[in-house]
Amino acid sequence: MWIWNLTLPPSSGRMKRHRARQNYTTAESNTKAASMFTWLDCHFFVMTFACLLFVGAQIVGVNCHFDPETCVKTVKMMKAGVEKAGLSAHYMTQPLAYHTPDCNCQGFIDLPEFPFSLEPRILTRWDMQKYAREAYNAGIHYIGGCCGFEPYHTRALAEELAPERGFLPAGSAKHGNWGSGLEMHTKPWVRARARRDYWEKLKPASGRPFCPSMSKPDGWGVTKGHADLMQQKEATSQEQLKALFAKANQSQ
Repeated sequence: MWIWNLTLPPSSGRMKRHRARQNYTTAESNTKAASMFTWLDCHFFVMTFACLLFVGAQIVGVNCHFDPETCVKTVKMMKAGVEKAGLSAHYMTQPLAYHTPDCNCQGFIDLPEFPFSLEPRILTRWDMQKYAREAYNAGIHYIGGCCGFEPYHTRALAEELAPERGFLPAGSAKHGNWGSGLEMHTKPWVRARARRDYWEKLKPASGRPFCPSMSKPDGWGVTKGHADLMQQKEATSQEQLKALFAKANQSQ
């Protein structure tokens, strides 16, 4: 299967190039073509998915920039729009492995923790199992991940859907499901955690008493075409960096 990724909002040129790639892929390699989106403007995405199905995509979905909860919600909206248009498709999600309820329309790149301090936001394996189940129940059967995903996250997805798949992933041999490996722990209160009910209901603490639970996204109030967003071939100069640092300090 080939996966093509686009950034929304789309342009007619992007759509034409995307169609050409899909036609070549399906004709030359006899494989499925999947269209995945990093969407930065939610006004267009339902219409765009329907357009991509018209031009040959068999699988549509979203990836990156947002957490599983947001991505599953988005694909539900997409699915409703596709069905309203009288079309059908397979659906895919590839979210972040970070909780991002506080991000704006551009996703995690505007969070002040991006990219080197995102670890406190990482989903647990139990969060991943919840994501896998919610995605599957929503009709999403290509379930994966993007930035932040680790092997144990992917294993958790496969373990949650083992009844539907008919088998456990090979990595499951390394541990007991839902903490069953704790049954022989030396401390009785830890042995008491060897159950699904405990881990599903746990609200993990961050251990950071002086940190907020939410952040305020950056953005500086500029949009496409603004001088601050113009790129250059040359390396950023020290003078330019000083100006950026000063502006960042003013916005805090």
